Amino acid sequence: MKGNVIACSGGCEAVVDTGTSLIEGPTNLVNNIQKLIGATPRRSKHYVSCLTINTLPSIIFTINGINYTVPAQAYILKVRGQY
Repeated sequence: MKGNVIACSGGCEAVVDTGTSLIEGPTNLVNNIQKLIGATPRRSKHYVSCLTINTLPSIIFTINGINYTVPAQAYILKVRGQY
C-alpha cells in the first residue's frame, strides 16, 4: 500500500473473496490495512466514510509473484443505513 509492504512481508496464508468485500487473514495484519485506510471498528466490521473512497489508496496483493491491484472502489462495500 503506497509502495510499502503492510502485511505478510514474509508471505502468509490469506483469503481474498472477490465475490464480497471480505479480506481474511491474520488479524493483526488485516488490522494494519484497516488502520491505514482509517477504518473505524464497529462490532465485527470496519467502516469508512463513503466520501473518502476516491482518496483511499489501491492495495496490491502479490500472489505467486503476480501483482493484483485492487482500487478502493473494489475493496469498499457501500452500504446505506449501517451506522
